Amino acid sequence: MFEDSPITRKILAFGDFRLGPYLAFVILAKFLAIHSAESSYPRLPVIHEARSREFKSKTLELAEQMFDKDMYIWLSGDTTINALVQEYGTNLDGKSIDVDEGALLFTAMHKRSSSRWLTGFSHLYSEEKYKFGIQRDRFELRGRISLVINIPAPQFYRHKTELFDVTLADRALILHSWLKSAQHHRIMERFRRTMELESEVFVTERYNKTIRNLGEYRDELWTYAKEYGTLAVRSPAECEDIVTAIASENARINLRNYICDDDIELVRILRPYNIDPQVPDEPRVIGFLKENRTYKDICHLLDKPLSYYSTISHYKKRALQRGALDVS
Repeated sequence: MFEDSPITRKILAFGDFRLGPYLAFVILAKFLAIHSAESSYPRLPVIHEARSREFKSKTLELAEQMFDKDMYIWLSGDTTINALVQEYGTNLDGKSIDVDEGALLFTAMHKRSSSRWLTGFSHLYSEEKYKFGIQRDRFELRGRISLVINIPAPQFYRHKTELFDVTLADRALILHSWLKSAQHHRIMERFRRTMELESEVFVTERYNKTIRNLGEYRDELWTYAKEYGTLAVRSPAECEDIVTAIASENARINLRNYICDDDIELVRILRPYNIDPQVPDEPRVIGFLKENRTYKDICHLLDKPLSYYSTISHYKKRALQRGALDVS
């Protein structure tokens, strides 16, 4: 696997040795996000949702260790825009903004400040500039950036609507990585045994060439975009940017300016991380609705009582609102 992607293999081997194969792909996704900061649009913002003590901070730390410190900005989550500007200035070109404690964006800030932070960085990511403040206090942030935000499960679900309202979640790959207790125990033991291991990968300069053959893989990427849309209950149009960014950035970290089958394989492997663990049946319901199944058929296929109709109706309404289903 990944025969044409030696850097990808090294990152996954390192992540596997430190935290096991499941979280190795989370480390890789965050590595891609940080690396994408200087790339052309679409880049790869990542929001990582998991429960407490399930290695959100550690996967980010391990990804960051593979980069020169000038290539990202680590934030605790309660850093205001003004404080960020005082330390780093208004030109953030080539920076990945890494927020370790994303819950603090909502709990440590006034709601207006939190909304400005999220809106500002969403627009800065997509448009490479954003104006903050009014009159004499106005300033403009500029530059190509990427984002990695860790957020614990309770705060993610409490503030999920806000993340979509400011369009930040619309643009991001949302990774869900809930661990079973036995899995968590194995990972912790592995982590303790491998404390001294360092990655062979270290990036001091990004490879940000334009990918020259995206057109050749457009149909495959669109097919996966539709699958991501079903699994994450999102618009395939949103997900097309995400899968394109995953494939493109995997090519770039391996010093290629062209997509190959390795990059499509990574898009395929990351699919299950789109599924919200609190509603694992929802993607199946959306898939059945796309097949024009009746509510009765869906209840039968899921071995649910007919009272499940109301849940199907709720899932359908949300999928229509999010663009995961077409209006008929």
